[in-house]
Amino acid sequence: MGDDNLDILLTGPTPGRRRSPGLRVADILTLPEDQQAVVNWLIRHYEATPTDLANHLEQTLDEVQAHLADLLGQGYLYTLDRQGQSYYRVKLAPKSGRQTPTDVCQVLDATVPKLTCLSPTPAAIRSLCSNSTAP
Repeated sequence: MGDDNLDILLTGPTPGRRRSPGLRVADILTLPEDQQAVVNWLIRHYEATPTDLANHLEQTLDEVQAHLADLLGQGYLYTLDRQGQSYYRVKLAPKSGRQTPTDVCQVLDATVPKLTCLSPTPAAIRSLCSNSTAP
């Protein structure tokens, strides 16, 4: 496979592909420690009020509210209002499976003998493995 074709496959997300909203596990690692503590506590306890968070994390209410505002602005949290009280929950991004680039079959077709990309026939596989000692 040529270097140019390999580079095309490995360049990452295409410009038209948008990231799913919500928090991914990897995002937690990039947050400041105080915000990580808020997110981790919310994930473990499902939801909380700012007062609950301040008490359990041993931070001031103002500090917790500042963290909640930042996380809310980044799309990592959402609020629920119950009887005049705001509860915060983590908005987790949906799990995404492995995403094969859509042009992988085109790149492979240019460099590998013709196979049906999704389901090669046993005869085609045997022809590629002609040096094999298996029957």
